Amino acid sequence: RKGGLLQPRKRLGDLGALFLLLLLPLILFWPVTVGSRTLIPADNLYQWEPYRAFAAGQGVTLPPHNELLSDLVLENLVWKRFIRQSLAARDIPLWNPHLFAGVPFLAAGQHSALYPLSILFYLFPPARAYGLFTVLQLWMAGAFLYFFARVLGQGRTAALVAGITYQLSAFFLVSVVFTMIIAAAAWLPLLLAVIEIMVRKQEAKGTGPFVPIVYVIPGAAALGIHVLAGHPEILVYTLLVMAVYALVRLLLLWRRVGSWRPALRLGLWLGLMVGLGLGLGSVQLIPLLELVTRNFRQGSVTYHDVVGWAFPTRQILTFLIPDFFGNPAHHGYWDLVSRRWVPVDRIFWGIKNYVEAGSYVGILPLLLALVALLGSRRSPHRRHIWLFGGLALASLLFVFGTPLYALLYYGLPGIKQLHSPFRWVFPYTLSVSVLAGFGVGRLGNWETGKLGKHLPNLLIYQFTRITLAVGFGLLGALVVIFFAPEPFIPLADRLLAAVEAAQQAFSSGRMLLSYEWRNLFIFALMLTAGGIVLRLSRCPFANLQICKFADLQISVWKILAVVVVALDLLLFGWGFNPAADPAWLAFTPPSIEFLQARAEEALAAGSPWRLTTYQPPGSTKTLNANIPWLHGLQDVRGYDSIIPAQYAAYMEAIEGQGELLYNRIAPIYDPAHLSSPLLDLLGVRYVATEGEIANPDYQPVYEGEIRIYENTDALPRAFALPAAEIVAEEDLPARLRTFDPRQIVLLQPDSQFPNPQFPNPQSTNLPTSTWPLQPAHIVAYGSNEVLVDVEMPGPGWLLLADSYFP
Repeated sequence: RKGGLLQPRKRLGDLGALFLLLLLPLILFWPVTVGSRTLIPADNLYQWEPYRAFAAGQGVTLPPHNELLSDLVLENLVWKRFIRQSLAARDIPLWNPHLFAGVPFLAAGQHSALYPLSILFYLFPPARAYGLFTVLQLWMAGAFLYFFARVLGQGRTAALVAGITYQLSAFFLVSVVFTMIIAAAAWLPLLLAVIEIMVRKQEAKGTGPFVPIVYVIPGAAALGIHVLAGHPEILVYTLLVMAVYALVRLLLLWRRVGSWRPALRLGLWLGLMVGLGLGLGSVQLIPLLELVTRNFRQGSVTYHDVVGWAFPTRQILTFLIPDFFGNPAHHGYWDLVSRRWVPVDRIFWGIKNYVEAGSYVGILPLLLALVALLGSRRSPHRRHIWLFGGLALASLLFVFGTPLYALLYYGLPGIKQLHSPFRWVFPYTLSVSVLAGFGVGRLGNWETGKLGKHLPNLLIYQFTRITLAVGFGLLGALVVIFFAPEPFIPLADRLLAAVEAAQQAFSSGRMLLSYEWRNLFIFALMLTAGGIVLRLSRCPFANLQICKFADLQISVWKILAVVVVALDLLLFGWGFNPAADPAWLAFTPPSIEFLQARAEEALAAGSPWRLTTYQPPGSTKTLNANIPWLHGLQDVRGYDSIIPAQYAAYMEAIEGQGELLYNRIAPIYDPAHLSSPLLDLLGVRYVATEGEIANPDYQPVYEGEIRIYENTDALPRAFALPAAEIVAEEDLPARLRTFDPRQIVLLQPDSQFPNPQFPNPQSTNLPTSTWPLQPAHIVAYGSNEVLVDVEMPGPGWLLLADSYFP
C-alpha cells in the first residue's frame, strides 16, 4: 500500500524501532554480553556436594541467586559441551554414553544442535555464548512480532509496543533457562505474517489466479528452522495457532471474494508451505518422533494428572502482580518499620514454580488489549481483534486446566506426552501483544477526530476514568502504609494466620506487609501510568507532533506508552536471570578429579565403568544428576525429558523410580538395593555418597568432601559367554531377544562358575558344564561406535553392557 512498510521514506522509523528492540534486551543482559559475567547459573552447582564444601573458598554465596534455573547448567550446558567436544573430534553426536547407560542424543533435539543460530555456541565459549544467544533470540522475537503487526496495518508505535510486550514478556524472560523454547517461540509471528501476506495478496487478486511461491519458500524455511530449534511442545502450539489463524483467514477470504475456489487453492499452498517446512526440519523431526514413541512418558499419566499441573485459580493474581507469591531470585525485603534491608534465604509461597507460572505481559499492554476489544465494534481491524481475543481466551482456558483441555488431550495424537498445559501462556502472550498494538491504534484515532460519541468510545472513556481512579486510590493507600505501617501489621498478621502456604515464606505479618507493599506499589504505579497514557491520548497538547523529520510523526503520549511498557517489563525481568562468575565453572572438586583419574585408567585398560550415588536421609543431591557428565564421567542416572521406557523399567527393577515425574533416573535410596546384580551388570564400579555404605562388597576408596566406594562385584563393560549349544547363526537374534540379564547374577570376572542359569529358548535342559567368563577388551569407546577385542575358544555370546535402541 502507499506509504507502506517498504517505502524508502518510512524505513528510518522502522529501523529505529528495530534498534530499540535490540537495545532493550541488551540493557537487561548487559553484564552477560558486554560485561565479564555469564548467564550460566554456575553458583547453582555449589548447593550440592561435592561443590558445596568449597563454596566459601570459591567466593560463592549460598543459597544460589536463582535455584530454579539449574537446568541451564545441569542440562543445556552439558549438551552444548558434548556437541563441541564431538565436533572437535569430527564426530556427529548421535549417541550419548554418559547417561542412562547410553541414550540417543542427536535425535532428542532439545540441544538445538542443528539450529542455525546455535553456531554462536560453536564460535564462542559457552560462558559468553549464552548471553549473546539470548539477546539475539529476544531481538528476533520482538522484530518478528513488529513485522507481523506492521503487516496487519498497525503503525510504527503500535507495532513497537507489541514487539516490546512480546520480547520482554514473562514467558520469554523466565524461559531463558530453556534456550530451545525462546529459540522456537520467536518464529511464530513471522509465520503468521507470511500467512497474512498470502491471504491479502489473494484478496487483492479476487477470484483470479495467484501463485505465492515467493512467500511459500521463506515461510517453509522459517518453519524448518523452528523445528530445528528442538522443542516439540512449542512446535505443536505453533502449528495449532497457524492452523487456526489460517482457517479463519481463509473463511474470511471466501466470504470476501464470494467464491470458495481461491480459498481452497490458497489453503493448498499453505499446506505445501507447512509440508515443506516440516520436511526441511525432518532431519531432526523424524528421529525425534521415533525416540518419543519409546519415551517413558507415553501413557505414564492420566488426564486428571495433567490438568492437575495447570494453573490453580489463585495464579490469576500473577497476571497482574507477578511477584505476589514471591520470586526465587528475591533473597531479602525492605522492612517498612525499621527502614532497612533484611536478607533471607528465599521468598516464595506459590503452588506453581515461578518459571512455569511466568505469565506477566505488563499492565499497560493489558489495558491496551482491553481498549482494542472495547473499541473493536467500529474498528477496521475488528476481525483480527476478535480472532486474537478468542485465541487469548482459549489459551487461558487451557492454562487453567478447564474441561476444554480435554479436547486437546483426547483429540490430538502425541498431546498426552505434553504434561504442561501452563505453556499455553505462549499463545496468550502472542495474542495480548498483538491486541496491545491494536489498542494503541485505537487510541491514535483520537488525534484525527475519528471517534465520536459512540458506545465503544464511551466504554473506553469510562474504562480510562476507572483505571485512573483505582491507580491513584491504591497509590494513596500505599503511601499511607509506607509512612505509618504499624496500624496495618495486625491485619497482615491475621492474613498470615489464615493462609497456611504464606507461613512457609513469611515469619511474621510485618514481613508479609513489607514484601507485598513493594509488589502492590509497582502494580499501582504501572496502573496509574497506564491510565495516564490512556487519558493523554485524548489531550490535544499530548498529540502535538514533536518530530517530522523523514516523515516521522511521533506524539508525546505514544512516546510515553513505549517508555511505560519498556520500564514495566524491564523492572519485572531485572535480576531474575543470573550474572555469575565464569571462574566458578572452572573449579573441579578433588573427589571428581579422583573419579576422572580412575576413568582414564579404566579406559586405557579397555574396561570403562559407570557410577551412581547413594543418598541417605538428610544429604544433599550428591553429584546431582548430569554433573558427572559435565566432567566426562558415565552415570546410570540422568536428567532428561526423554528417557527410554525400557531403561526406566530396568532401573525400576533395582529400585522404584519415584523421580520419573521430574524426568530423572534416581540415585539409590535404600542401601539394600546396592546389592542388586542389575547394578553389577551395568558396570557400576563406584558409588558416591555423603553417608556410609555398610556392605562388604563395597570398599571405601576416597574420603573427603564426600565418600566414594568401589563395587567389587561390578562386571566389566564388555565380556563374552561361551555357549554350550548354539545352533544356526540365524537363531542368535531370537536367543538374544529372550536373554534375561538377571539370569547371570552369579557371574564374576575371571573366574569359573558351576551350573550358570543361562536361558535356552530351544530347550528346557540347561547346560551343566563349567563356563568361564571370557574377558573382552574395549579398544575404542566413542559416541557412535564401540570396538571390542575378544578371543573365543568356540561359539558364544558377546555382551556389551550398554542400552539398546533400534
